[in-house]
Amino acid sequence: MLWAVFSKRKDDVDENNPIIIGADVLGEKGVSAEKIGEKTAEILVQRIETRCALDVNLADNLVPWIALLAESKIKVPIFTPHMITNMYVTKKFLGDCLVIAEKNKIIQSIWISKRELLILCLFLILLSH
Repeated sequence: MLWAVFSKRKDDVDENNPIIIGADVLGEKGVSAEKIGEKTAEILVQRIETRCALDVNLADNLVPWIALLAESKIKVPIFTPHMITNMYVTKKFLGDCLVIAEKNKIIQSIWISKRELLILCLFLILLSH
């Protein structure tokens, strides 16, 4: 596991709210620790270069929650098939509640009605059981 801590402001890491990004690779029989370390470092550099504070695994899980929070948005590294499915399902329940800027890789919420919010909350409760 490798991780990096950095900030939006140059040379100033916010100790109370740092940006932490990590990467890991599972070891394999016959693969040296050096090779695993190199691969892990490559993945970490790729994640840093996306300039996104989230990885794809977190981003696709945040889609329904972004839709619930007025005026919220996230920047994603890539649009994965799982993320696209999450956006589709969320829109089916809430209507046109998300704006997707494919070029900038940003997902942003737009206002939803109280009725639609209630329906989504009930849906999320059902999914959790």
